[in-house]
Amino acid sequence: MRPTTIYIIALVLFATGLYAQQSRVAPLRYPENTISDYGFGLDIKPVVLSNGDLLVHIALLGNGFYRSKFIGRTEDGSLCYDRPVRLDELSKTYSLARSIVVQGEIFYFFMDIKKKQWWQVEFDNDDDLTIKEVKPLLIGGEPLIGGDFTIVHNREGTFLVKYSYVNEGKSYWPGNSNPWVYPPNTEIGFGKGFDEKGVWLGDKNRVQLSAAEASKLKDWQFGNYKKVQLDGQPFTLEFYQSPSKIYEAELSTGKEQQLLLTWGIDRMSLYDAGVIDGVLHLFEKKMPKGIPSVTKEIYSGAYATSTRALYPNQKDRFGFILGGNPGILVEYYYDFIKKEWAIRPVKMKGGDLHIQTLAAVQWIDWDGDGIEDIIGGDSSGFIWFFKNKGTRDSPIWEVGVKLKASEQVIQHQAGATGSIQGPNERRWGYVQPLVVDWDGDGLLDIVCNDVTGAYQWYRNVGTKSMPKLSAVQSLKYGPAEFKGAWRSKPATIPAQYTAVDDKLPPLLAINSQGLLCR
Repeated sequence: MRPTTIYIIALVLFATGLYAQQSRVAPLRYPENTISDYGFGLDIKPVVLSNGDLLVHIALLGNGFYRSKFIGRTEDGSLCYDRPVRLDELSKTYSLARSIVVQGEIFYFFMDIKKKQWWQVEFDNDDDLTIKEVKPLLIGGEPLIGGDFTIVHNREGTFLVKYSYVNEGKSYWPGNSNPWVYPPNTEIGFGKGFDEKGVWLGDKNRVQLSAAEASKLKDWQFGNYKKVQLDGQPFTLEFYQSPSKIYEAELSTGKEQQLLLTWGIDRMSLYDAGVIDGVLHLFEKKMPKGIPSVTKEIYSGAYATSTRALYPNQKDRFGFILGGNPGILVEYYYDFIKKEWAIRPVKMKGGDLHIQTLAAVQWIDWDGDGIEDIIGGDSSGFIWFFKNKGTRDSPIWEVGVKLKASEQVIQHQAGATGSIQGPNERRWGYVQPLVVDWDGDGLLDIVCNDVTGAYQWYRNVGTKSMPKLSAVQSLKYGPAEFKGAWRSKPATIPAQYTAVDDKLPPLLAINSQGLLCR
């Protein structure tokens, strides 16, 4: 091939890439001064820097590290950050980050992409995050590779505590293969995967903890691992496949750190730690008042920040931020007036319109003012309304609100047996709403499908300008509830394409065999 030809090809490829970048559709955004709940990407892992800024890593929908400048707190005390900005250099080198308080000082730890090795990373300063120096974490002289860990300090010493999965070659999936392989796993689908008592036929994960005591802490060198004990036995957790994490925590008064574990989709557990005969032992603690042991806002791997960076001037009861699968952040903080812990959403200024991932949206004039709004469903099972107070061509968005039916927030969830992907999806809803006048009374209703495959509808019993939804009703196919493919958005045929005697719009739906039906 001639050099000229190669040059022309390279120029065309460059121009094509440049055009693709320039033609990428910009996200819908709130006005610059609008304060909304922090929402971004999927599977948020947050780190609070010592200057108060937020560093987040997201696994999907924009994989990499992003930084949000700390603006301050809102009138109600909520943390507020600026819009996230991608950090390309960190994103090219590292895949995970942790901040850990070690003997009262905040340190940053990153896992590299190539070897999955953990490093202690020192920056020139927290304002530009230029890397000054990196040091490997060494366990018994060997690099710390992969997995999740924390470092906890008590009166007996400083210990690195690490998760170890004991899977024994077993699989969460009945039939030992996931649903996305070919040929398909015939043991997964509607009416499959569970026994007659509703117990999932796949296997659970088993997790154990190991601890290594610091030998040269300044050089991040630790001794050999020993199994962590609980009640005289190796500490073991058993749960269906899901991310599980471990953090140092300072949720109680006193100088001792605790261990905070997030596991089993939406569980949190707290432990004191002590040394007996040279072995680290855990002692389970009751969660402080106001912190539930089952998380309500976050699920599928709850990722916590260090418990000191948010409150550098406090002496005890340090709060933390929790992130996870829905792509949101919440703050756990101690209310010194009520003498208990509380939870509030983390806020963002001038952010993008965001619902909790896997959005299924529709442009529709929901409130009858002649201007198209947005109705959208998400993976958490909520149905959202974004009011457009501008025009169709120049929209101005108000903060999204969750729709209610019979005065209760709508949320579809699978429960223990409702998903073909098993109990790991008990907190998912995958609701797919369609706004349509379903009963021909001139008011817009909502028909939807969800994680269970059931078709349901919410009747509008309000007015055109003030919609009000009644309790959910199941659509019927003969005497039975109408059920089709799971997480599939329904549609209707516009009137101009239907027969004259069709008084109501026919429904288009995908059945459980994947066929489009009228």
